[in-house]
Amino acid sequence: MAGAKRRLAAILSADVVGYSRLMGQDDRATLVALEALRATMARHIEAHDGRVLNAPGDALLAEFPSAVGAAQAAADIQADLGKRNADLPENHRMQVRIGIKRHTRRNPRSTPAITARPGLWLSPHGPPLRTGVER
Repeated sequence: MAGAKRRLAAILSADVVGYSRLMGQDDRATLVALEALRATMARHIEAHDGRVLNAPGDALLAEFPSAVGAAQAAADIQADLGKRNADLPENHRMQVRIGIKRHTRRNPRSTPAITARPGLWLSPHGPPLRTGVER
């Protein structure tokens, strides 16, 4: 591809842990909580120069110009969610799995294509930030 521009970016992918279980317990309350969660996530993503690409079902996909911004947004999302969950019974808490992947975009207007490179991920049950190689 002669003349194609390439740029590094980071993709943040998130989904709700146990979403089907939560829907089975109380679908209306879960959908209200999911909408509030999406608004919170979008706010933190935009605060760190990211943009939401898609939000199908209980998932969310966002793009950032750097992995640092993506990691900061993810940490802020998890911290905010931890505060919201503090007063809820464990079986009603909405927890989010968040993964971050660096990738190269050949055409900034195209849909992101993810390449196999080391990435960052956050887990609601582990340390706030881990580094590792995706397989």
